[in-house]
Amino acid sequence: MNPSSAPSQSSQDKAPAARHEVSGTSILNFLKHFDKKGVRATMRQRVSPATAVYFDKLILRTSWVHRSVLDDIYAAVAMDGGEDAVRRFSLEVTRDGYGPMVRQFAETLLGLMGASPSTLFSRFGAIGGMYEHGTEYRYTELSPRSGELVVRLVESAPRLVFVAWEGVFQFVFELTREQGTVTPVQVSENGQVGRYLLKW
Repeated sequence: MNPSSAPSQSSQDKAPAARHEVSGTSILNFLKHFDKKGVRATMRQRVSPATAVYFDKLILRTSWVHRSVLDDIYAAVAMDGGEDAVRRFSLEVTRDGYGPMVRQFAETLLGLMGASPSTLFSRFGAIGGMYEHGTEYRYTELSPRSGELVVRLVESAPRLVFVAWEGVFQFVFELTREQGTVTPVQVSENGQVGRYLLKW
């Protein structure tokens, strides 16, 4: 077993955040997806009043929002199919919302470092750091076609938050044109750590 990297370097690695926050871009991508599916009003009714505010207000892409908004949204999505619905939602939002920007960055990186999913998994902090504060990623290569990715949060999170990353990691396989699998996450340390086995 060979550590492919130390925790992926990003701004939060240098100065750890005290709160787990997501970018305004993330919330806007979620709302855009709900609009596309015609379920924005339904989802607004399912979330708490504190989260419903973000369905109505102007959100700046450069703003930062506490992760509890995601907790609410994932719980609302899960009402329509449990964890599978959250995985699917996360994959679709990642593909449609973040995809164009991330794809350009990823293709450049893959061209320089090699067209393997491990190229992206081992540097996930550089990507995730653009959209989250308070998250650390550590990738360990297990074989040329498999690895373990550990996600550590500064605050405990519900299981669905970790499940959503399964959809994000599945998008990496799309980017690299690999038929890959993400084993359902193992959550530990009171909801602060998620472990993912990745194979392709």
